[in-house]
Amino acid sequence: MVFGGISTAREWESGTVRGLGIATCGPWQIYLGKLTANTIRALIIGTIVLVLALLTTDYHPNSPWWMSFVVLILVAVFSTALGTIAGTAGKRYYLTLPAAGITAMLLWFLSGGFQDLIAVRGTTLYLISRFLPTSYAFDTLRTTSGLVWLSLLLLTIMTMVTTLLGVVVFHRALGSSYV
Repeated sequence: MVFGGISTAREWESGTVRGLGIATCGPWQIYLGKLTANTIRALIIGTIVLVLALLTTDYHPNSPWWMSFVVLILVAVFSTALGTIAGTAGKRYYLTLPAAGITAMLLWFLSGGFQDLIAVRGTTLYLISRFLPTSYAFDTLRTTSGLVWLSLLLLTIMTMVTTLLGVVVFHRALGSSYV
């Protein structure tokens, strides 16, 4: 999320996004190009972190390996889309960096990044976590029950909604009349 937001904000600061606005392709194509480039970066970083976690800790995902990579892809797309939204809304590096960083940390902690949220079930914190896509990512990686598919479906839907919201925000910021 942080890298996607920072790169988008820097492009707004340098004016390269405005230059792309006069290109023959539409804003949604520009946005999807940015999303793809930043998602590839997030996937590389996520894969490195996952491999390091497997080699240096006692972490072993309960779900199948392919499910871990599907979750990694969905979280990479979600976080990149959210970062691009933050970068487009902030349009400045020094506004986007703290906003994206704090949001990424909150998503991690409120979703149960360090431990399962069973201890706080029934509280406001647990209710908030049910609206965060990253909590469904952690649920998918931790469980082997039938709820894995429901968590994966909700993560997919939230990722698609965030991506479409990013297209709308980027389109409006670019000031174009077509999508």
